[in-house]
Amino acid sequence: MQGWPGYKWVLFLSVVIVSLLGITGLLYAFLTWFRAWKHAGVMAIVDSELLLLITFSSAFFLLTALPGFTGTLFDSQQLLTMYTLFQILCLVLITAVFYLSHKRATSTLPEALQLSWTQVFTPIDRLAIQHSLHCCGYQSAFQSATRSEDCHAGTSLPGCKQAFVDFESRNLGKIWRGAVVCGLIFLVDMFVGYLCAQRLTGVFALGGMGKGSRGDGQTRRILEKLKSFRLGRGRSSGASADSEDIILNIRKPEPFQPRARADTRAVSSGVRHEGHGHNGREASLNGRNGNGGGYDRDYFSNAHQGQGYAF
Repeated sequence: MQGWPGYKWVLFLSVVIVSLLGITGLLYAFLTWFRAWKHAGVMAIVDSELLLLITFSSAFFLLTALPGFTGTLFDSQQLLTMYTLFQILCLVLITAVFYLSHKRATSTLPEALQLSWTQVFTPIDRLAIQHSLHCCGYQSAFQSATRSEDCHAGTSLPGCKQAFVDFESRNLGKIWRGAVVCGLIFLVDMFVGYLCAQRLTGVFALGGMGKGSRGDGQTRRILEKLKSFRLGRGRSSGASADSEDIILNIRKPEPFQPRARADTRAVSSGVRHEGHGHNGREASLNGRNGNGGGYDRDYFSNAHQGQGYAF
């Protein structure tokens, strides 16, 4: 991490914020599932769908932070692109939590809770709610009450309606307000992280995804200076391009040079010009059977000097 530019640190901190949001949501969900706070059992029974959604969303936040950390450390454009796509899905999940909790809190909450108490909840669920809220029955001990040591016909405990409605209203309000705050933080974090990721991948695109651009800090600093030179001053001469190739350790391929072939027409003309001599034909055959299928340049240059044949 030594030698990191400022925008890379900002990107790293944005991923840390995403992971902290996920950890906070999972901590709240687990404490609720295990009844670790007051009236947690009431929410686990009444708002089980919402609690499942919060648990899944928080776990997905941590999953989103994984490619974010990896892409930041190794300067991977593919992983940072995956991180951005996962952030969009996280924003959708936050919106779903807000919509579900806000709809339940602002709708006809007393009627909905009474319907759930009489038709949805089991006797065990009603007993758990009565024990948590210290009440008996819905409106009184004579309406849909689950009998226990504290809840019976002569009990002094009030009905659960008022305490039940007050708790649900407060709890759902905290959830949808928390979703709003989380969404605003996430939007800012997403925007800043996207800009820093673009800046990061733009710089390291000069070196590609090679060994130097991922693990060598000195090479990364050289590439950043080269990027600044390109943006600020540009290439003023051909020498700068040569120095850039030396820095990036780019090996230019040598141009292809085809092997020179002898002029077959000149050779055949030379043989005809020699006449029907036996020595000339032997020299021609020896030239054809030479290295690389060429001809004996020395023979024809000596035998036909002054004839205008060039090889």
